[in-house]
Amino acid sequence: MNKSVYFLFLLATFLYGCNGSELSQELKPKKTRGPGFLETGMYFINEDSSGVKKAIPFDTIWFFIDPKPAIDLSHFKEVEMTNRNGFSLHIQFDDFATRKFEEITEKMNGELLAFIIEDDLVMAPRISGKITGGSVQISGNFTEDQMLEYYRAIKLSMQVHSNQVKPD
Repeated sequence: MNKSVYFLFLLATFLYGCNGSELSQELKPKKTRGPGFLETGMYFINEDSSGVKKAIPFDTIWFFIDPKPAIDLSHFKEVEMTNRNGFSLHIQFDDFATRKFEEITEKMNGELLAFIIEDDLVMAPRISGKITGGSVQISGNFTEDQMLEYYRAIKLSMQVHSNQVKPD
């Protein structure tokens, strides 16, 4: 009987440890911040050659990103990683960012908006109209490892940001 209980305990521990274990690994910053570092958020792309020059990894098209985010990480309420028809991230905004994102996407119809995660230009989708609902989905030809890295970077940034004391 004791061996059965011990086996069940080990099995439960193993299953619990494997369930989402890749998400429970210690979160660590990947890059050092310095001049020109872009924090996680959504950014405007400049039509002229002013701003921070970035390219999507493995792409030859360069963009000039306005260094001031249109929506920064402080307005991300939650982030989830899913695997429905490919790996994706689902980001939920707070009320302020929900309204701002609706305004931005309504005004920027036909223009590009950059999505940066820890100084990496992840994507620059063309806006095709006003986006409502208070959330965005980041998807495309990303591997599980890439999405997991982006997920961890956003979660870490959210944790660090939530632990900072905000001035009155």
